[in-house]
Amino acid sequence: MWTDCDQMLLLENPVTDLDGVEVRDAFTTEVLIGGVPVTPHDHLCVFFRGREERDRLLLPYLRDGLRAGHACLCVTADGESSDLVRLVGEPDLDTGLLHATEAKDTYLSDGAFSPESMLERLDGWSTQLLVEQARPFVRAAGDMSWIEPLICPTFVADLLSTRHG
Repeated sequence: MWTDCDQMLLLENPVTDLDGVEVRDAFTTEVLIGGVPVTPHDHLCVFFRGREERDRLLLPYLRDGLRAGHACLCVTADGESSDLVRLVGEPDLDTGLLHATEAKDTYLSDGAFSPESMLERLDGWSTQLLVEQARPFVRAAGDMSWIEPLICPTFVADLLSTRHG
């Protein structure tokens, strides 16, 4: 049985001309997740069995991003953010662009899941990096294992509204 899910997202800073019209992307990079190519603005859900399989898929995604100078956000299950930073870290890898946080501080920071609050947080993080710091790419991943005890019809509707709302 598939037990957990990570949401992975790659955002790109659009390049505009002097009139503010979006032009061809000035930045190109190949991004793979488990060997599958993803492009800017892609959003995918990766199912995995256990932490070992999660790490096999997630850690290269984050490490490759850090090596490329991409800022990375990873929302972990509660109590796992410091472990994630340790697992991502390698002797030659600067984890300074890795922001690891937990479900209780993001998805559930208002005491319950709020699609609007989560999207506001993600928008604020990506705006700060893409616009204010002019980073070409940012990567985000979120462990969704916190969702299991909350699954009911109204929760599923709220969760789906984050995608289509």
